[in-house]
Amino acid sequence: MMREVADAPLRAAIYLRISQDRELDGLAIERQREDCENVVAQHKWTVAPEHVYTDQSISATDASVNRPAYDRLVRDFDAREWDALVCWDLDRLTRQPRQLEDWIDRAESRGLRIVTANGEADLGTDSGRLFARVKAAVARAEVERKSARQSRAHRQRAAMGRPPKGVRALGYSLDGTVRAGEAEAVRAIFTAFNAGASLRSIARALLGVTGPDVPAVPALPSFRTTLMRERNEARAREGLPERPVPPERPWNPSTVQGILRNPRYAGYSILTPRDARDGTMRRDSAARIVRDATGAPVHQALADRGTVGKVALLA
Repeated sequence: MMREVADAPLRAAIYLRISQDRELDGLAIERQREDCENVVAQHKWTVAPEHVYTDQSISATDASVNRPAYDRLVRDFDAREWDALVCWDLDRLTRQPRQLEDWIDRAESRGLRIVTANGEADLGTDSGRLFARVKAAVARAEVERKSARQSRAHRQRAAMGRPPKGVRALGYSLDGTVRAGEAEAVRAIFTAFNAGASLRSIARALLGVTGPDVPAVPALPSFRTTLMRERNEARAREGLPERPVPPERPWNPSTVQGILRNPRYAGYSILTPRDARDGTMRRDSAARIVRDATGAPVHQALADRGTVGKVALLA
């Protein structure tokens, strides 16, 4: 139950979330914060700084995605640290009907007040709960339709041998053309592995380590760092501010293994289905290869099929 002290203002919590802060300026979150604080003031509630929870650039569509601030929000409510919750819109709090029902249960069983800054829902009323359930169901249906459209588009591209959208692979541009400098390193990785070099020794070579037990593989900067720098170059061309470049991460054996297992380097078109995982949650390389109606692998639609030619993938 809520606090029983007469006339005591409710202790409020504010939850802020944005799926993707493209500008990385924090203004979208700040707008949510200002509107939520206005709601708190209108109700004459109080909110402590530690009870403002922010998940920046985190989606709520996939229930498996970790939302640290959201998880802390739930724990703090269970510990009875606050009595009312304010968010800009219910879809900022959750896009999962099952999670919504959990919040409705909390509202009904423990008197939790949940209100939105846009004025659309108050889970303290039966009409507010009805509206929230309908809205959550409609939003979920739209997410599923969008996912189906995107999946169909990805399958079509893969069947045509076109490169997948999203993050480019080492040695390739986004349009599928080969990047000479990185391609040289990819060829060297496969050559070294086929000659018996260990994953660890190849990773050391990529870091620039030399020695009698280190194969002849060119040193490369962290691919994650390279991608971020490329994105900053694209942002600069659009007149947008640069984002922080993460510190260099050393190459490690698992990253090398991922390159060796990627069917694109054998010239195959790929698509990663949701169930393409083995018992260790690793992507199943064979399951990623796109096949035509006869079961034959579809090759990439490139003049140069792959950066290394057809090689045996690491099992």
